[in-house]
Order: sequence, then C-alpha cells, then structure tokens
Amino acid sequence: MFYKFIKKIDKNIFIKNFTILSLGSIFSQLIVFFATPLLTRIYKPEIFGLFTLFIAISSTFSLVSSGRFNTAVVVAKNKNESVTLFHLSILITTIFSILFFFIIFIGENFFKQILNAKKLGFWWYFIPILIFLESIIILFKDYANRIKNYSILSKLIVFRVLLYVTIAVICGFLGYVSEGLFIAYLLSYLITLVFFKFKIKKFVKINFFAQGPKFIKTIKKFYIFPLNSYAHILNSLMTYIPIYFISKSYSLSILGYYALTLNAIFLPLSFISNSVSTINLRKVPELIKNRENLLKYFFKNTFYLTVLVTLPAIILTLYAPEICIFVFGKEWQTTGEFIKILMPSFAIIFVVSTLSPILFSTFNNHLYTYWNIISFLLTLLFFLKFSSKLNIYDLLLYLSFLNIFLYLIYYIFIFYSVKNPKNV
Repeated sequence: MFYKFIKKIDKNIFIKNFTILSLGSIFSQLIVFFATPLLTRIYKPEIFGLFTLFIAISSTFSLVSSGRFNTAVVVAKNKNESVTLFHLSILITTIFSILFFFIIFIGENFFKQILNAKKLGFWWYFIPILIFLESIIILFKDYANRIKNYSILSKLIVFRVLLYVTIAVICGFLGYVSEGLFIAYLLSYLITLVFFKFKIKKFVKINFFAQGPKFIKTIKKFYIFPLNSYAHILNSLMTYIPIYFISKSYSLSILGYYALTLNAIFLPLSFISNSVSTINLRKVPELIKNRENLLKYFFKNTFYLTVLVTLPAIILTLYAPEICIFVFGKEWQTTGEFIKILMPSFAIIFVVSTLSPILFSTFNNHLYTYWNIISFLLTLLFFLKFSSKLNIYDLLLYLSFLNIFLYLIYYIFIFYSVKNPKNV
C-alpha cells in the first residue's frame, strides 16, 4: 500500500512538487522550532524587537528592488526571455541598492527619527546590503521555479535557516547578545547566495554583454511588472506598518513579543504558503494554456489549505499562552496572548496569500494593485487613529478584525481573476 501511495505521488506532478517544497519548509521550521526556545533564553525581548525593526526596513524594499522583473522570469513564454529578465533583475537590484545606500546615508537622522531606529546604530548602514542579498536570492528562487528545479528551492530554504540558527546560537554563547541576531541573518543570506549561485550556474550563465542589448525590448514587453511595483511596496508597508507603529508607540519589549509572534506562527505559515504559491505561479499558466478547469483547481486548493490550517488555528487560539510559557519560557507569556488574539486572521491570511499568485499568472495584476491601495490606506489610517490611544491587546484585536475583512476582499479578487484570465 505504501509503495502504491509513493507511486501515485510520483505520477502527480503537483503533489510531487508540493511534497519537495513542503519537506524543505517543514525541516526548516523544525530547525527554528527547536532553536527558538534556546534563542529566547539568549536574546532579550528588546533585542528581538530591534532586530525585527531592522528586518522590516530591508524587507519592505527587497521585494521590489528588481522592479518585479523577477516575477516575470517565471511566467515568460520562452527561455531566452527568462534569461534576459534574470540579468535585467540583477542590474536593477544593484542600482537600487547603491542608490538606497546614498539616500539613507544622506538622510540618516531624518529617517531614523521617522522610523524610531536610532538604536540600530551602525547596523543602519547594512540595510542596503541586506536588500541586495535578499533580492538576488528571491531572483534565484524564481529562476529555479522557472526551470522546475524544486529540489534546489527546498535545499535553499533549509540551508539558510540552518545557517542563521547556528550562527545566532554561536554568537550568543560567545557573548554577542546584542549583535548576534544581526550577524547571523546577514551571514546566512551571504553564504546562501554563494551556495545558490554555484548550484544554478548549470542552468544559466551570467553574461551582461550578451543580454544587455535585449533589455529595452524586454522592458517594453514586461513593463506592467515594474509599473505595478508600487503595489508591492504598499503590500510590504502594510505588512510592516504594525512593526513601525508598535516600535514608535510602545516599548521595544512589546515589539519583541510581537516579533516572536510573527516568528513562531506567521513566518512558519508563510514558509508553507510560499512553497505552494511558488507552484501555483507556474501551474496556473499551464492550466490556462491547456484549457483545463482553473475554477476547480482554485476551489480544491482553497479546501485543502483550509483543512491544513484549521486544527493548528483552533489549538493556538485556545492554548497559545500556556504553550508559549512551556516552549519559550515565562518571560514570553505575552507572546502567547498576542498569538491567541491574532491566530484567526493568520489562518485566513495563510489561505488567501497562498492563492494570490493566481492574480499574476492570469495577468490580473491591476486587481493586486487595487487591493494593496485599499489595504494600505485602511491599515495606515487604523494605526494613525488607534496606535497611540489603545493598549496593545485591544490594538491587536481590532487589527485582527481588519485583516480578516481585507483578506476576504482579496479572496474575491482572486476568484474574479480565475473567472477572467487574460492572455499576454
């Protein structure tokens, strides 16, 4: 029976790819799960809070620093286009990172004041470097998705997380309890980039002299991706607005508790979501091309994702504080209370975000733009209105309600794109 089950998986390409990526996500999360109780005993909530602010600033821009041409790499119709887009993305990312460095250097005091980032110290200047590293790895992952090498993607996930955890623990034991998380994060991305470049060079050779003349033509064809980059900036800002406002209106310890909430629950869900959405981004164009039933695929994925997240969501909503005390220590009970409040919205975000690449695969990018504008404005107005007036528990409760409302709208947009795919 087991042999038949394995054989069935091997024949079902989607399940096989999902299994490969999911195993990578599962192993990486197991590493984080077993390491986090140790990290929470090495690093104080204040350090977690400051580190989270550092990551929030870099991640806000890393997703858009290539002009989103990295996404076009996956959906391009032929290999030549994808290779040209690959080179174009590297060039734009490099220029963006350099310009970003000069901007934050010249306006250091101004931006630190706005972001309440004075305590970052010299780590402030490492933000452009991290933006570059994150962006290039995202690009490499997209190209691996293009060539359907999900084994590389899975190994990449595990490798980077293992590096980060190992270096962070070592730094902690060596006494670098203020710098360890920063050092570990930067080195894990740098080493992973070198590893990934070595692995992917079998499939694409970096040659700007050969690809450069094709850039103008490629930009004209795929202009819609950079044109909608501001939507991704809004999406990133919406994700990190809570971090910016919690940092400014509450203590770094509160931000640290919220950070662990994201690390313990939201990020693991995001890992799984990204694994499945990576396949969706590639699978949906194939379904459209072969004129298969896209609506059936959409509802089937909705059902499977809902089943997958329901039980963990119920358990954490009921028992998160007790679980956090047991796993992370008494000092982190507040994180459990945050999880209990936010878990219902996390579950819905998981399901909808996993399906969201359908908007790009059906070339309904404008719907993504509309939703991000609406979500950004409502989220920003919410925090401007309430962050300085409510205690942190009420703030997170109302935030949970807001996110549920916004992501239900997002789901309706995705459903519309399934019913109305476009050809390019």
